[in-house]
Amino acid sequence: MNEDQLKRTLKKRLSGKKCKGKCAIHGESCNVVLKYKDKKIQATVDALNAIAGAPKHTDESQHYCEVCACAIRDNRPIDAYQRNEDGFIALVKGGQNRLETKDGVVIDTTFEEE
Repeated sequence: MNEDQLKRTLKKRLSGKKCKGKCAIHGESCNVVLKYKDKKIQATVDALNAIAGAPKHTDESQHYCEVCACAIRDNRPIDAYQRNEDGFIALVKGGQNRLETKDGVVIDTTFEEE
């Protein structure tokens, strides 16, 4: 299987019913898949959400678009990226990590002191 065929196969397996909401920050459609077409992938997602105790994505949930996903992936504030006139995602507010204070101290929200 060549690279192009592999991409098409993966895209097909990861497709499904998407949320109809809009991102409040960027105004783009929500990128969250509510139900995957591939039953194995859906079962895996359901199992991971059950382990994590993650709530279901609803109309009241925070909606994340493709631009938000880039910011989260790069560990930046949600509004760090915007779509430019050509439709490409561009970094507009660089220089700060979303878990870093102005003093350069990294905030780890998963750690609790005893």
